[in-house]
Amino acid sequence: MNKILIIAGLAGTLALAVMGQQSVLPTYQTFTASGSTAAAVIIPQKPTSQPRVVSVVASSDSGTSTLNFYGGTTAFYVTIPQTNITPTAIYLNTTNGLGNNGGLLYVQGATSNVVVTISSYGLTNSVGTNGVGSSVTNSWGVVTATGGVGIPQLQNAEVELLSSSTVTLGLGVNSYRVYASDGIYVGNYGRAVYLTTTGGTNCALNAVTVHYDAASN
Repeated sequence: MNKILIIAGLAGTLALAVMGQQSVLPTYQTFTASGSTAAAVIIPQKPTSQPRVVSVVASSDSGTSTLNFYGGTTAFYVTIPQTNITPTAIYLNTTNGLGNNGGLLYVQGATSNVVVTISSYGLTNSVGTNGVGSSVTNSWGVVTATGGVGIPQLQNAEVELLSSSTVTLGLGVNSYRVYASDGIYVGNYGRAVYLTTTGGTNCALNAVTVHYDAASN
C-alpha cells in the first residue's frame, strides 16, 4: 500500500510539473490586412509577454515596397477618457519621452487598437476636486493626433511611443512572398508591434504570425 501511495504521489508531482511547463509555452496569433496604397497590422501588447514575429506572408504591386517593423517603447496611460471617436486630443499622464512631432503612437482600445501620428503635444491643466471636496488643479500631457484618434479612449488605457526598427525587409512586386524565422522581429517585453507595407494600387499583409512568449522576460 505504501508503494502505491508513493507512486501516486510522484505521478501527481509530474503532472503538476508538466502543467507548469505548459503554462509558459508560447501562444500564436495570426493577423491580416490589405489596402490599395498601404496596409498595416497592429500586434497588441500583452503585459506579461514578449511578441515575436515568426512568419510574414505579404504581397504588393509596387517595385519599391518594403516591410517596415516598429516596436513599442515608452508607455503612457490615458488620464481623461473620451467616448466619441472624432476628437484629435489624447490626454496622457505625461509627455516626457515623446520626442519629435511626426512620431507614431499606439493607442489601446476596448475592442480594437489604433496607431496615430503625433501632430503636436504639450501640457494642459484641468480643475477638479479631491477626496474632501477641495478644488485641485491637475496637469496632463495632451497629444494632438493627425486626423483624429478614431476609437473611444478608455481611462488608464495604454499608449506607447513607437520607434522605427532597423528591420526593413524587401518586398517589391510579389504575390505571397514568405519570410519565416524563429524571430523575424522581436518586440519589447509587454509592448506592441506595428508592421506596414505599401503598394501602387494593391498590397496585403496576407498572414503575419506572432507568438507571445511569456518566458522571455
